[in-house]
Amino acid sequence: NKGITDPLDQPVITGTPQGCEGETIVLTIAPIAGNSVTYNWTIPGPSTNIAGLNSNEITINPANLAYAGNYAVSVDVDGCTTTSAPFTLV
Repeated sequence: NKGITDPLDQPVITGTPQGCEGETIVLTIAPIAGNSVTYNWTIPGPSTNIAGLNSNEITINPANLAYAGNYAVSVDVDGCTTTSAPFTLV
């Protein structure tokens, strides 16, 4: 028997929206507490060189133009899902 839970806050992606080719770029959201938490990042290009796609923080190393575009993350917490607004990396 599941009870009704409060809605989840929308995660906010933080990071540097611009980076130089060859540098490391980190995008993150605050960790979300729960018994069962799943992070699913939506990325605009290849997943090569991106670590952490199943966590609250991704690291792109080395960055290049292939990784420019909109990033978002959906978080499933104990059966409830919330999705961030897009974060544009240029």
